[in-house]
Amino acid sequence: MKHLVLVFILVLFSGYYCNGQKLGAREIVNRALKVHTGGKVLSQYALNITYDKPGTANPGLVQTNPWLSLIDSLMLTMLDSMRREMEIQKAETEKSMYSFFNELHEGQKEKYDFDLTSKIAATTILRPNQLKGRPDTSRTVYALDPNANAFYHLKNNPVAILQLMAMDTSELNYTGAVTFEGLDYHVVQVRVGVKWLDVYFDGQSNMLSKLFIMQVDTDPLIGRGPVYYKDIIYYKQFEKKEGFWVPNEIEEANSQNEFTIRKKMEWVSINKPFAPSTFAAEPSEYDRVKYNISEIGKDLYVLEVSRKVLNERSLLKVTETEGISLFATLSNIDLSNEKYLSALKEKFPNTQVRNIFNLDRLSGVLSLSAFFSGKTHYYAPIGTGFFAEEKIRAYESPREDSTRQVLRKEGLLTTFDADFKTADVETLILNPVRKDEFESIWVAYYLPKDRAIFINGTPFHAGSSSGEASKLDKMLYELASKRSLSIEKIIY
Repeated sequence: MKHLVLVFILVLFSGYYCNGQKLGAREIVNRALKVHTGGKVLSQYALNITYDKPGTANPGLVQTNPWLSLIDSLMLTMLDSMRREMEIQKAETEKSMYSFFNELHEGQKEKYDFDLTSKIAATTILRPNQLKGRPDTSRTVYALDPNANAFYHLKNNPVAILQLMAMDTSELNYTGAVTFEGLDYHVVQVRVGVKWLDVYFDGQSNMLSKLFIMQVDTDPLIGRGPVYYKDIIYYKQFEKKEGFWVPNEIEEANSQNEFTIRKKMEWVSINKPFAPSTFAAEPSEYDRVKYNISEIGKDLYVLEVSRKVLNERSLLKVTETEGISLFATLSNIDLSNEKYLSALKEKFPNTQVRNIFNLDRLSGVLSLSAFFSGKTHYYAPIGTGFFAEEKIRAYESPREDSTRQVLRKEGLLTTFDADFKTADVETLILNPVRKDEFESIWVAYYLPKDRAIFINGTPFHAGSSSGEASKLDKMLYELASKRSLSIEKIIY
């Protein structure tokens, strides 16, 4: 009977116990929020972050490195001379890790703009690029979802984290008081997606001090998974800015690494309105592309396509009677070709594109549909190997195949694997003899009246210091010499 009474009491009061746990967690969060904000509400903020030299993690947190453990186990079976050599290599590997962490973020700058009221943010990251001589810039505008991504995007700001945790919809759990690195903390778990994150509150100041994020590697490079580890964020050097206590430094540790990432925080503005353009959507990659057409001779033009990563050039032959002959490597993306055609129409509004001489095989004709209304004639080398026309029919759409057949029937598609001539253009096959069926056909187009050649390549193939030319350049030189071609211009 006593056992039944005990079970009844435990069942009856278990709900009260759970509610007490939740209440304790919210009390801790609300108390910390009041300390950090003084009762104010954080609605907007702008933050700049730069990176300091890496720090050293608490040795008690760092897990055993499986790679170094493997080396240690192998060294036990080695001869003395080999063991000494491996010890040297191991020491050099450990030293190089610091350099790796230092170079990972060296010179990187980050800019964050958050509008918590409108639930929108913009992030700009500048990374040094020694090859370009200027930083690479990436910008992202994104929505903040309090139930999904917002917590991770706001992790640099403990005040914003506390406001999320204080929401009625947040799931909290008080796990108790702990001593960590010699200091006392209250630990509250918050549910973010499918994870529970541990938030550490200083036992004396009640401020949000640390954030623990449990991670798992299900397929480690060495050993068997799963391997569990922690990401730890330390909030340091708090200072009152516009009535809010925010950190001037953040240190990020990972229990798998002995070095930490150290950030310096510059709070640019807090609760100040943003300019309307701050959260303007980024233009698409196609909108970023610039088209510049330059005249290089009588009726001859170069169209340069400037992209974020690289530039491409095309050759244009433009006459009032014959229209535009375009020499290029066109994309298999509809939108890209539509932009291409728009650039041509803007420069030559009353001139039709009559011919397209493609340097590469046509991977698809439907992507060229922007040119269909002009009855443009397409020229391209045949596909080889897996890209031979009889093979690609097996996996291309019926509409693609039927369109290709219609263009052939109308005399608007010519594919080739040998030299041929039109009234103004000579096609030069640079590799008429190919090693096997998989070797692509390399083409150059020669305009004898203009003494110009268009070829797929780059002038940087020939190194000024080495004096070496690419295989393609050599083929062109040999063919031009053999046929005594008169050439004044080579357009890449």
